[in-house]
Amino acid sequence: MSPAKLSKKVWIILGVVLGGVVLYFALVLPFILNREVSVNLEIEEQRYNNYLRLIGQRPEKEAILNQLNNRKQEYSSRLMAPDKPPVVAAHLQNILKEMAAEEGVDIISEKQLDIVERKPFIEVPVEITLKCSITKLTNLIYAIEDFDKFLDISKMNMRVINIRNPIDVRADLTISGFIVAQDIAKEG
Repeated sequence: MSPAKLSKKVWIILGVVLGGVVLYFALVLPFILNREVSVNLEIEEQRYNNYLRLIGQRPEKEAILNQLNNRKQEYSSRLMAPDKPPVVAAHLQNILKEMAAEEGVDIISEKQLDIVERKPFIEVPVEITLKCSITKLTNLIYAIEDFDKFLDISKMNMRVINIRNPIDVRADLTISGFIVAQDIAKEG
């Protein structure tokens, strides 16, 4: 092969390669980029429509949120004051002493029990032993149930002191107050 023919073939090959590159960049690449832009545009359009839908639901979502906040406030007012569990238990014991004194019930003993975690609350139980008549015990139980804070009587044992004269009873009550676990975590 002569160098002129070789040079001509090289120029033809170079021209075909160069023409292929030009065609790729002129026709194929814009098509691929256009397709990618179209896909991204569709995704952005879906996001935009989702945002518009969420914005349209805003009033009803805010109404539900306000309802939940009101309910939270209502329930929070029924819980014991947020403090450490031993302090809450001591406060609960004082409340029970006052109630017992108002009803004419004698408290023989009282003790704090271990707390029970009931997410999102902490149950703070107190055990008291009483000596009184059944009527006074009934009145005390009603006073506990009607108290402005939520108190739970989780356990009650009752026995007659004198079998021959069953007027007075001895009762062991486990009464619990509740606090929000999150409030305690903030303090610690």
